Amino acid sequence: MQSPRPPQPEGGILYSERLLGLQAECPVCSGPEQSTGWLLEREGGNSRWYIDLKCADCGSRGGTWRLEWLPLIQDVLKAAGLS
Repeated sequence: MQSPRPPQPEGGILYSERLLGLQAECPVCSGPEQSTGWLLEREGGNSRWYIDLKCADCGSRGGTWRLEWLPLIQDVLKAAGLS
């Protein structure tokens, strides 16, 4: 049985269960952040993809980018026909 998809965040482009399980430390409270499964795109000088994370402790939410996540992000984009 699949988990229900969380609501699409602002900037959310693509949801993938392959993105679930990624973790980071919350910049607000230092608690554990978990990926919501959403891929975010932020425009700027360079367009860059971020993983949407939500803190289990304080509930803050935001996009995070890490170099080690890049191959997974590229695979997810390719599978969705967005690369």
